[in-house]
Amino acid sequence: MDHSQFKSRNDFVQRLIANLLFFSLIYIFAVRVFQLWVVDNTLFPMAQGEVVGRQNIFLEKEDDDIHFQFPMDNLPEMKWELPFNGWFWLTLGLFWSAGNVRLIRFMTFYHIGILVVGPLVGILIIKASVYFSIPWYLQEKVYKPLFLISGVLAVRERWIQVNQVSETHSTRGLSLNRGIR
Repeated sequence: MDHSQFKSRNDFVQRLIANLLFFSLIYIFAVRVFQLWVVDNTLFPMAQGEVVGRQNIFLEKEDDDIHFQFPMDNLPEMKWELPFNGWFWLTLGLFWSAGNVRLIRFMTFYHIGILVVGPLVGILIIKASVYFSIPWYLQEKVYKPLFLISGVLAVRERWIQVNQVSETHSTRGLSLNRGIR
């Protein structure tokens, strides 16, 4: 491996680490603080007021999540998280490092959809039927790993591209040097 190959690979790794650190700091010091405030001061008190006296739903707050428990219906506990949470920012850092704008847009629109549909599902669970929690539970379990795997694959694809470009440039340099001799 010559110096240019090492430099391009090293630049990519440094950019990946810097992007992950940058998006993590945005989440930890800005987004999470706001989400904690929203859950503590708005969402949880409002939801708790709606389930007072109901035997089939219990709510618990843990940091910026609201846990729904359904003791009488034998359903699994459901965790309701605000969109644009830590998973979003981690995956955004991966997509950004890979330069995959298409996946960034898709994931952002997905989270905007969660922002709109999530409260409606919460209302349906509390007011109509606890069985509305099943599709939401499945969605919560599936979307995070899918986006995270997509992010890792996007970084892998970009890494392969970086290696191919650096090898192409170093091969051209060797062939040009051979022609000079």
